[in-house]
Amino acid sequence: MEVFDETPLFTLGRLIVMQVFGWWLYLGWNAMGSPMYPKGTNHISPNSPLFKAEQRKGIILSDIGLSCMVGALGYATKVYGYQAVLLAYFVPYVICNHW
Repeated sequence: MEVFDETPLFTLGRLIVMQVFGWWLYLGWNAMGSPMYPKGTNHISPNSPLFKAEQRKGIILSDIGLSCMVGALGYATKVYGYQAVLLAYFVPYVICNHW
């Protein structure tokens, strides 16, 4: 596999995988995050060791906001179709988070 590490196509594939899945893996499972935190640490649980006790209320509110957004995207997909939501939301989202 080392032979392909520097090829443009392999690099593009890795970039796409990181852009589409990397951020969510980091938030949900601390993938590639600091090894000083225990396994299972994430940025979604209000009881995560990443947060102080006084931050828990804000984390819960953030989780509610994320849940509402997932619901809104699901509804938009039902009404407009997955292609419209993909083009109007996910493509700009990935481009924005690339930088």
